[in-house]
Amino acid sequence: MKRKILVLTLLLAALAALIPGCGGGGGGSHSTGRMTLTVIWPEQKARLVPIAAKSIKAVLTNDAAQPLGERLIVGGDGPPAGESTVTFDNLSPGQVTLSATAFPGADGTGVAQATGAVPATIVSGQTTRVTVTMASTIERLEITPENPSIAVGEKVRLTVTPRDAAGNVVLVHSSQFLWVNANASIATLINEGGQVNEATGAAVGTAQLTVSETESGKSASTTVTVTTSSGGGCTPGPVTGPGGYPANAPWPKALHDNQNTNRGGAGGATGVLKWIVNTGVNSTIGSTAAVIGPDGTVYAGNRFSRSIFALNPADGTNLRELQQLGSNPTLGANGLIYASNSSGLFAVDLQSGTTRWSLPNQTGIGPAIIGADGTVYVYAFVRNAQGTFINTVLALDGATGAQKWAVPSENGAGAMALGADGTVYALSPGAGLNAIEGRCGTIRWTFAPVGGGVVSTGASVGADGTIYVLADKPGNTSAHMYAIDPTSGIEKWQISVGSKFGPPSIGADGTLYLAYSGVLTAHDPANGAVKWSFTATGPDPSSFHQPAIASDGTVYFSARTIESGNSISRLYAIDGATGAEKWRFPVPGPRPFVSTQFVGPVIGPDGTVYLSDDDNGTLVAVK
Repeated sequence: MKRKILVLTLLLAALAALIPGCGGGGGGSHSTGRMTLTVIWPEQKARLVPIAAKSIKAVLTNDAAQPLGERLIVGGDGPPAGESTVTFDNLSPGQVTLSATAFPGADGTGVAQATGAVPATIVSGQTTRVTVTMASTIERLEITPENPSIAVGEKVRLTVTPRDAAGNVVLVHSSQFLWVNANASIATLINEGGQVNEATGAAVGTAQLTVSETESGKSASTTVTVTTSSGGGCTPGPVTGPGGYPANAPWPKALHDNQNTNRGGAGGATGVLKWIVNTGVNSTIGSTAAVIGPDGTVYAGNRFSRSIFALNPADGTNLRELQQLGSNPTLGANGLIYASNSSGLFAVDLQSGTTRWSLPNQTGIGPAIIGADGTVYVYAFVRNAQGTFINTVLALDGATGAQKWAVPSENGAGAMALGADGTVYALSPGAGLNAIEGRCGTIRWTFAPVGGGVVSTGASVGADGTIYVLADKPGNTSAHMYAIDPTSGIEKWQISVGSKFGPPSIGADGTLYLAYSGVLTAHDPANGAVKWSFTATGPDPSSFHQPAIASDGTVYFSARTIESGNSISRLYAIDGATGAEKWRFPVPGPRPFVSTQFVGPVIGPDGTVYLSDDDNGTLVAVK
């Protein structure tokens, strides 16, 4: 990419005048020349030389690049005004090159601010005038801190640093910086110019701030994320407590646990139908995976009726129905079930069915996860103080529903995850991944795929804290899986995988499992290399869920094909170590030509595998 040339039309005027020389008799006489250099130093708002320049070093060379002389033109304490003149004497006729470099020091020291060169010809009997146009040495601008996060009412000091190609700091006068705020309703700036600025959080959201340096034309941007907190001087630190889920619940939430390993329950299923429940064509029981309580009760959501059904694990009979809740159940250790739908989040007493608290009119809420101290974290689409709806991560008191903090996010389609210390891994605005301090909502780092890409499937977390996400890359038909360092947010490795659906499930030995397009793959957590691959039977099989892993290492996933005009789904049991098929089970469908695409399996304490149909209101138990 061609560098932009600094428009310092200026700078050095050079007069080359030939002066007759003295010599011996006859043809021995010759003429020499003199080059006079005049620098017109700028006023404060001039654009001739860098405002911060205090000296210019002029070097004259001949056509063989041999030095003919060097002069230092000093402007005095700046910004200077007026003229400075130096001369090069005794110049022989011919081609010369005049180079000029501006420095911040009066003695020609410091990092060069601008530089340029121009050829000239010394001709006997003529006066030559040349103009040197210098290019700024600034290669880039850096804003620190990078992409800061502050709470409403808090301030952050922003500093812009110009650097040359070698990374050296280039001294620039503060008057040459111009700041532009793309969203002053979210964050305000105290200055429109200057090398140092200060942003104040005004409302929850994100504001992009751009600064440009007028002499070089370079610019840089940073995004200030404004969050809310409960106030009272929140002290960051690990989130600790007795645990947010029932102690002996086999499968208390979607993807089993806060790390989204999708691993739990017993092995031993043999592929025999235990029971099947269908609530009707227009209902969608289990639009997300079911959850299982400590006593084995299976809780499945119905998106159509907004009910949660409590089913007997022995025969599938309906024990009770919790109405007007939603289809994304999560079980809390405090005896509450948190259920969400497009209308809000509801906290309901599991035994009595009484609603303890709710967040109505909060659209787009996804499944909740619960921290060790009982804090409930959810995605929501909420209205800020300016009346604008934004995607948000909410931290709520699990007992009362009181908001602890809010951080802007992307849409809530991705699976939120928690680290062992309570760090929240959630989608960031622009579809990267934020690491959010669980207590106070401070953003620790933001991951964005190098070269662009969109993280939209959420995260899973390995035993060593490594975070795994899937992302689409621009112009690439295949998704990429990334491994991210939990401390720095820096990519460890990435590999290309198939049609995106994740995040990966994680085995007890750290093996990563992905299901996509009817293909189940196992990956080495050290580098993402494929250990083995299994392809479901039938034409063009498809899968739209994460595989589930039993305690004996068996991996369960389902895939659908269209055969003879009928939609057929099969549940597969695969040896997690070798990829060998143990058995397959053809899942009964309600009727031909109707989709039977099942979401992720869940596994009970007796090894029963439960499959929820996303389209036809069917829950299948396979033993």
